Amino acid sequence: MNEIQSVFKEENMKKLQTIALEKILLFCGFSLALTVIGFWEFQSNVSMSEKLARVQTGMSTCFSRVNQTFTAAMIKDFNGPYLKRDFMALTDECLKEGSKAAGVDMSTLPKASVYFNELLSEVHWFHEKVVKVVGAQAGGVEIPMNAINEKFMKIEQLKLDLIDQLDSVHGQYREARLRDELLVAAAFMMFMGSLFIFGLKELALLRHRREMEHKALSLLNTGSARAAAMVDQLVQKALTGQGMPVTAQVFNDYHTTVLEQMSFQPLPQRVKEQKAAEPAAAVIETTQIEVAQMVKPEESTVDIRKLLTNQALRLKASMEVQDGEVSVDPEVLAQVIQAFGQRLVFGDLKLNGVRSADRYEVKLQATNLCFNVHELNYIADTTSSMEGVDVNVLIAMDLIRDHGLEAQVKNRLGNDGAIIGAEVVIGLNANPNRTLVNVVKGKKRDLQQRLSEVTFN
Repeated sequence: MNEIQSVFKEENMKKLQTIALEKILLFCGFSLALTVIGFWEFQSNVSMSEKLARVQTGMSTCFSRVNQTFTAAMIKDFNGPYLKRDFMALTDECLKEGSKAAGVDMSTLPKASVYFNELLSEVHWFHEKVVKVVGAQAGGVEIPMNAINEKFMKIEQLKLDLIDQLDSVHGQYREARLRDELLVAAAFMMFMGSLFIFGLKELALLRHRREMEHKALSLLNTGSARAAAMVDQLVQKALTGQGMPVTAQVFNDYHTTVLEQMSFQPLPQRVKEQKAAEPAAAVIETTQIEVAQMVKPEESTVDIRKLLTNQALRLKASMEVQDGEVSVDPEVLAQVIQAFGQRLVFGDLKLNGVRSADRYEVKLQATNLCFNVHELNYIADTTSSMEGVDVNVLIAMDLIRDHGLEAQVKNRLGNDGAIIGAEVVIGLNANPNRTLVNVVKGKKRDLQQRLSEVTFN
């Protein structure tokens, strides 16, 4: 269960790393701007809605003064304050300044503005009509009150129309407020989500950097910092984790080319290099190795064609082998060929034996299959890590080093510089007294038929 959760977590982290940081920041900025704009619009609508409510309240208060004047005129309360010109002038001023005091520009509301202006005009003429009628009646002249009544009814209808229009506008602003609330909430959630993703990505990068630093410190502490394969993996992981896959690929191609062109130097050659660096110690070491090789009782003269034919049949490889006798331990040579053959068995395997004067070269070639960087690094350096190295390569290289065989292990390059396969070349000392008789050629499908009469070890 824990393994499944870890795999799922790794997959999610890989998906998270594929999201570009620029896209996250762009989305974060967009959602933040949308949140700010939505909140500002919401506040504007709330403010306008409150102002309209104050206008409605003010209109009702001011119209109540008109109603008091009309009532006083109808009951002929000439001595009361409601029929005074100052009271009526204050009513006109209340209606005019009510919307301004509330902070609403009525010109921005076309329909409400028409009703409002018409109401102001009718109220003014209503007051003039009241002053005229009241003045005449105060002088003893009886004037019918029908004109005042009709004017008041018209004013009241205009007031109702204005209130209805203000209610309609107020309702629109309430709906806009609701939309703004949803917009702000959605934009804020988007902003928080983008911040969360950004935080997860930064956390993943931080963990990756710490992991790479920990691995690098481990390499330094264990003395493996010079292991090319391990450094190669470390650098590739570090670059890929930082979102630089192209740079990682360039480094991989370059480093792989360098490592794959490395070949294993024969033991005598390494001894010569050590001799040049440390003459005294190297002379003793070289002498010991040469004496040990000279007195090896297991080395003997071997019919190389017979041995290679036997190995080609076992590996089901095509071959082209010349006759010759060489001085080598046949069991060791057979084990080396078999080990490398098992490593390269899935390629188009060929086994060649070529004699030249007192030298005989055994070549094992595979097409469309090559050694990896871990194996090449181990082949070139005995102290390197064995991680990623095939067990057959380990066996073969141990035999080569233990018995002092001259060998070159590398990847073959084509004319275009691309890797086309792997190659193992083993150099042997040939018996110069043996004359070349013939060359045996064969395909892996007909070797058994041609060589069925040969007895193998």
